[in-house]
Amino acid sequence: MFAHKRAEMELWPVDMGFIEPPFFPFFLEMSSLIIYGLEGVGKTTIARALKSYAYSNGYLPVMWLPKFPGDQEAGTDAAYSFFSSLFSPLADTLTQYLLKSSSNEMGEPGSKSFLAAFSQRYHPNPQKMLSQCSDDEKELWAQLLTQEALLALSNLGDDIDLMVDELCFNLSQLGGRGIWVIMDGLNTANLSDLQITQFKAFLSTLKFFENPMLAFKLILPASLEMTCNQTNAASHDRIERYRIVWDDQRLIRLIEKRMAAATGQMQIQLKDIYNLAVLTEWLRRCGGNTPRGWIEYMRPIASSYYEIMQNEGQRPLQNQEWRLACQRASLQLRYNREAGEIVTGQSLPRALSPDAKALFDYLYDNPNRVCSKHELYKNVYLPLNPAGSAGAASTASSKTFALDYDDLINTAIHRLRLIVEPLVKEPIFIQTVRGQGFKLSLNAFE
Repeated sequence: MFAHKRAEMELWPVDMGFIEPPFFPFFLEMSSLIIYGLEGVGKTTIARALKSYAYSNGYLPVMWLPKFPGDQEAGTDAAYSFFSSLFSPLADTLTQYLLKSSSNEMGEPGSKSFLAAFSQRYHPNPQKMLSQCSDDEKELWAQLLTQEALLALSNLGDDIDLMVDELCFNLSQLGGRGIWVIMDGLNTANLSDLQITQFKAFLSTLKFFENPMLAFKLILPASLEMTCNQTNAASHDRIERYRIVWDDQRLIRLIEKRMAAATGQMQIQLKDIYNLAVLTEWLRRCGGNTPRGWIEYMRPIASSYYEIMQNEGQRPLQNQEWRLACQRASLQLRYNREAGEIVTGQSLPRALSPDAKALFDYLYDNPNRVCSKHELYKNVYLPLNPAGSAGAASTASSKTFALDYDDLINTAIHRLRLIVEPLVKEPIFIQTVRGQGFKLSLNAFE
């Protein structure tokens, strides 16, 4: 349950580690929608959950990663070419649907035959499909492929709209509630400007979104939100739009559910593993607000807890065990100097104030070197406060002066740690070297 970073690598049943994201009940309606999400929010897991729900509730789920039209196509032609790439995965899904359903489970032989003729025509590799069938399945398939059905399909020609209407009608005759087209895995980094234009053309063709038996569930990167909002489907309310944002309570339930599944327990709560406030702060500050981030930084904690449970039974981690578990995490600090933002692990960027930025810049320019408090006072504080405590040196003793800047630097370091450190009381990036000063390490626990 914590072995993989990506949902497509996980082999367990989706319900074992799935917690519904916000608005999930709305995703289950027979309506088209776009689900936007940043990397790591669980888009592929949501796609798997939708597919599972569709199968269990009479819908036909089709997993679709579209094929883009040629370089010269644009406008309506591009939209229909884009849409027609759906026919291949739809044919594959229909083939499985027809072969897995025995004849006494399905009525309307003419409808079955029409769907089989469509599948035969558009299946990506019908010969390979048949070679993998049992003898009974091959016989069933031969019975379904009637000349009447093949002729009826041929009479439709290349009229895509009419083809879709006939598909949906014939599926309904067999008791199907509709087709869910689930799109996941679209990588915007690999899309050209023309391909984005072609995708917009698809979303601007209202006819695609008006069949009550066809619903698109498009799970897209957040970077496409503005593009999709400028299409006819969005402006004419043919497609609903949602953005996935997780809160702490849902993420806690997700981790607890995975922990229970991983350890074979009925229930495990985070407070059973370690101090709830500290553990939650660690996950939030390292993992941000995504399931992937929380799973990544729960992994070493879960591993340590499981080892203890195997040897001693269930008990919370002790402080030293907790620290050792944290040290097994691959945790780095990344700094966007131009923006003045810090990222810890997979956290959201955190902005530095001007004073904090000046202090961090100096430490960042002197990595893994101990910087004394006097050095930081002289090279960071005084340039920002030219009329500051320097003037006091002439009237105060050197001892009092040293205490003044000592307190100033201690306070500044504490405020910087509030932004930088996963756990302020246990600093791992800005380390105190007793009697000497402070040292910045961009890799935790070095």
